[in-house]
Amino acid sequence: MPKINILLTTAGGGNANNLVRSLKKSDLDCQIIGTNISKFEIAKSIADKHYLIPRFTSKEYVPAFKEIMKREDIDFCIPNHEFEIQQIVASGDPEILAKCYLPAKKTVNLCVDKSKLIKKLSEAGMNTPRSITLQSYDELDKRFDEMKISDDHPVWCRLRRGSGSAGAAPLYSKEEAFFWIQYWEMHKNVSIADFMLSEYLPGKDHHFFSLWKNGELLIGKSIQRLEYVCAKYTISGTSSSPSLCKMVNDKDVCDVCIQCVKAIDPNAQGLFGIDLKGNIDDIPYLTEINIGRFPRINYIFNFVGENIAQKYVECGLGMDVSPSAQESPSEPLYYLMRDFDTSPILKDESEINSSFIAINPNNT
Repeated sequence: MPKINILLTTAGGGNANNLVRSLKKSDLDCQIIGTNISKFEIAKSIADKHYLIPRFTSKEYVPAFKEIMKREDIDFCIPNHEFEIQQIVASGDPEILAKCYLPAKKTVNLCVDKSKLIKKLSEAGMNTPRSITLQSYDELDKRFDEMKISDDHPVWCRLRRGSGSAGAAPLYSKEEAFFWIQYWEMHKNVSIADFMLSEYLPGKDHHFFSLWKNGELLIGKSIQRLEYVCAKYTISGTSSSPSLCKMVNDKDVCDVCIQCVKAIDPNAQGLFGIDLKGNIDDIPYLTEINIGRFPRINYIFNFVGENIAQKYVECGLGMDVSPSAQESPSEPLYYLMRDFDTSPILKDESEINSSFIAINPNNT
């Protein structure tokens, strides 16, 4: 097979650089052309070639995207941000869509709005946190207590759109909720209608990353988030981006996620990254879907077992990709460790345990 020219957006970001590493380690012979709206992000990229492009909100975004495809004779495109994906599917441009492997437009639009997604899943009988959207501060005053499990548990507040736990905070009183949302309105160019309130889920934190074709799961792998990037500096103490996570093989999580995807799109194709959080009994509840893109931690999904990135590109190129029986290997147990100014570290438990000498002066 001749060299494959791949166009990748968000070049220089952590998720894009990890994806480049994954593709370069695959069996694919590929050249990766990266794009970004920031020259400083591009300066961090490890792709082979780069283009500075307009922001996805610009009317020049789609024409610029097509121009790069033409110049570089692109075989496959990986738009790697939900809002870019939303813009591309909204354009309906056949030349671009023919070189992508994305979920349907209605599925993308549903998943980008966390509130609409939770409502859809709840109506389908799936376990989801009790949630409400807000239109006014009067409504906040009247409905805040509906979300509380008890006086000892907070209400989870977050933005309906976006990633990285934007606008997320555990709030214990109406007064805190008023102040928090008003601050974001004043300084972050959002309104109260951009927020949602949900019951707080204190249990285990899972992410299920999966690839689909014609409504069939091709491969899915699960991790459990254990520690979070910058957690001690955030009001929530958590993040969608873990500093430490481990691979797990949880059949309950896998089954719930398969039901979830089929409930929102019986003909699902492309990437579905599903977040779940355990309730007080640690029953997994669906909280959101990162649609059509690779997460920052894609390294662990591509370097342990089968390479999902490779299978994704092969699907997009129309190659025959068979479903994998593998979900997440239980042995050996792999951990992914991440921090600023370091490359991601992936090691199994035996490698970690043999990498140090423990000193305990009080233990003779």
